[in-house]
Order: sequence, then C-alpha cells, then structure tokens
Amino acid sequence: MFRAVLTKEIRNHLLSFRFLAGFALMMVIVPVTVMILSTDAVRKQDDYSRRQSEIQTYLRSYAHFNRLYAVIAPSQPPIAMLAMVRGLTADVDLDVFDNDPLPVMFPLIDLTFIITILLSLAALVFSYDAVSGDKEDGTLKLTLANAVPRSTVLAGKVLGGAATLFVPFLLSFAAGLIVILLNPRIGWCSHYYLGILPEYRGQGLGVEAMLHGFHAMAAMGGREYHDGTDARNHGALSLFRRLGCAPDIVMEQWRLAL
Repeated sequence: MFRAVLTKEIRNHLLSFRFLAGFALMMVIVPVTVMILSTDAVRKQDDYSRRQSEIQTYLRSYAHFNRLYAVIAPSQPPIAMLAMVRGLTADVDLDVFDNDPLPVMFPLIDLTFIITILLSLAALVFSYDAVSGDKEDGTLKLTLANAVPRSTVLAGKVLGGAATLFVPFLLSFAAGLIVILLNPRIGWCSHYYLGILPEYRGQGLGVEAMLHGFHAMAAMGGREYHDGTDARNHGALSLFRRLGCAPDIVMEQWRLAL
C-alpha cells in the first residue's frame, strides 16, 4: 500500500503546474548562476596570477630568504568551487556576521542560496496542501477507508514530494556542471608534485608530462609558470633547462646546530 501511495503522490506532483513552473525556474536559475560565478572565478584567478607576478618581481629586487615572510605575506589561490559557491572571504567583519549573518552568507545568489532558500520555498509549495488537498477532494477518506496506517500515508507523501523536488534540482545541477565543463578557464584538477619512477626515467616522460601541463595551463589562460627545486636535484635542474626555463630567484639556506 505504501508503494501505491508513493506512486500517487509522485504522479500528482509531476502532472501539476507547480512542478512545471519549478522545473523551468531551476533550469534557468542554476545554469545562469553558474555562468555568472564562473566569470567571477576566472576574474579572481586572473587577479591572483597578476598579484603573484607582482610578488615575484618584488622578491627579485628586495626580498631576502631570512626576511621572506616579513617582506610579503603568502596569498591563497582562489578555490576551484568558486564557480558554484562563493563562501566566506577572509575580510568578513565577524561582528557584522554575528549580528546579521544572512547578508554575509548570501550576498548574491549561488548554489548555497539556491539549496537553502529556493529549494526550501519550493518544498513549501509542494507540500502545503498535501493533506488538506486530499481531504477537500475526498481522496484522503477513500485512502483511510482501506485500513491504511496514517504513518504510511504521511511517509508516502513526504517521500513522494522529496523525490519530485529532487528531479528539477538534479537536472538543473547537471546543466550547471555542463556549463562549467564547457568553460576552458575553469579547472577542478590540480597536482602538487610530479615525479617519475626510477625505472621509467631517462625516457623523456618528464618533458612530455611538463609540456602537457603547460598546454593545459595555457588553455586556461595561464601566462607564466613558476617552480622550484633544491640546488642538489640535478635531474630537476636538467629538466627545467630542457624545457627552456630560466633561473628566477636563487636562495641559500644556512643552519647551525645548537
């Protein structure tokens, strides 16, 4: 009987005008929001790259290894999820946030706003007459006349409404992901270390891997590549020379055993 109640609720929701309106609204809001956030994420990535270039120029002229962190503070790159959510920035006033967090958490529409606000309102629209509507139509009396437990009816209505609500959200979310995948400037993959196993070294795999990374970075709008290694790592130094890299900053670290 639970299956019959669940099927009835899903069918009624799918054939209703509010489902069609909610589906159309989500299919427009989510992709458009992702497009706007993707543009903003690309702009922030360009600003970060420009700041890093200015930092490198400054370090070449004025920085010293022992005073590196005192000269300039390290900056964090923009997170990859900025194409979908904005999050909280480091310059948020905590006093303002404690008094009224909503303007800080939801300054503009993003995926978090859509899930917490728009989907909550959609859930209210889908469920406000779940019981009273059946009572007015007389279907609730017919259902309970078959000795169906009230808990089964309520569970079917809740799960049916939730399942119907997830259909427009999942489809619109998939559309948003397609928008991100079609943007060559947005990348959700990264690596922090590249190494070739000893048995595969000397075959040019390091050069091929680095050139592949260079092409990928250039396709995403990268303008300059920075890397570093220990002066005793002759293999890495030889790789950099073969790739055409030029020495940028040479530093020495001194230590004393106490």
